Amino acid sequence: MIHSLTFSNIYSFAEEAIIDFTWSKKDSIDDTLATNLSSEINVSKIMTIIGPNASGKSNILRVLWFLKFWILDAWRNLLPDMPVTHHDIQYRLLPFLYTSNKESKIECIFETNKLQYKIFLVIQWGFAKEEIVSVRTKTDKRMTWKTLFSRNNLSTNEKSLLRKNASIIFLKQILNDANSIDILNYWSSVFLKVSPISMLQEQSFDMNRWNAIQTYYKQPEIHRFVNELLQKFDTWFLELDFKEFEKTDGTKWLEPIWKIQRNWKKEIMPFYSDWTLKLIDYACFIYWALEKGGILVFDEIDSSFHPEVVDAIIDLFLDKLYNKNNAQIILTTHNPRILKILNRYQIQLVEKNLNWESETYRLDEIEWIRVDENYYARYMAWAYWAKPNINL
Repeated sequence: MIHSLTFSNIYSFAEEAIIDFTWSKKDSIDDTLATNLSSEINVSKIMTIIGPNASGKSNILRVLWFLKFWILDAWRNLLPDMPVTHHDIQYRLLPFLYTSNKESKIECIFETNKLQYKIFLVIQWGFAKEEIVSVRTKTDKRMTWKTLFSRNNLSTNEKSLLRKNASIIFLKQILNDANSIDILNYWSSVFLKVSPISMLQEQSFDMNRWNAIQTYYKQPEIHRFVNELLQKFDTWFLELDFKEFEKTDGTKWLEPIWKIQRNWKKEIMPFYSDWTLKLIDYACFIYWALEKGGILVFDEIDSSFHPEVVDAIIDLFLDKLYNKNNAQIILTTHNPRILKILNRYQIQLVEKNLNWESETYRLDEIEWIRVDENYYARYMAWAYWAKPNINL
């Protein structure tokens, strides 16, 4: 689970931005919290990011996307001297547009089933200037961070292998470092639906619809899960089924079949709604995040689903029956009604200042906020800002 994400000089964020999932255990505990290794803090299973169009909400998620790419895929997918700012890279990291400073910073604290880790990364001119990986340890008196490894503290052999456009974590796992393997396994369970920067793309998950259909056909437990969701969200939908055809050349073709309830009979529907197709696209990622205790990162979730469906997806992550492994969901939304079901620690507001810099703050950072406040009503009344002004 992620504890916090801190970054600066990235995309539309010039100054330091903090997305914090934690708060003191002096506050109340409920089912929206994950079970973590620390006895001092709460960690939320959900963070929702809300604000006007073009405020920078998606850019927060893109930082996570880049971090996952940096850890898992940059080593394999980039040429040795290719900067991570290169325009051909779908997950590229760019500094704030209106600055001469080319140094971007990311710090992420997260927890696997074994340990709490911290990654600190500095990218300058498209290459790693600094990278430190730490682990949280407990002494007799307090919890502290111990450096596992850094780019400045390597053996001669490791220095000869390390690339400036890929993570030291990937190198360490090649050398069978147990902590690096633990970190890579964790980030492989982070599933993102986020549009790449400067690209118009409907689907950004690492799976297209045909691959999703193949997954449901081959894995019955995920097939049951997607049908459960479809039946829950659409009372006329019975099931997603499959029919296998053999072509003249001997190869086989798998065709999905949508079965509906019509006049109390099962009938096949050749076409279906856009939201149903999107649920089919994304259901496997919801399932895997819940099963693996991973993270589902979903940009503009309300552009894909009805508000009631959004609430139901969130409920899956808050339900101990479904979410047994501390999975988290991070989402952006334009729908303020979601504020009715969250607490002040789970609401991140984003807006732009007059210098076109994105700024973000968690709702509890507003000094006069009350625990029993109606967050939805107050947001609609402009009390928290981060709301489009359509009267201008």
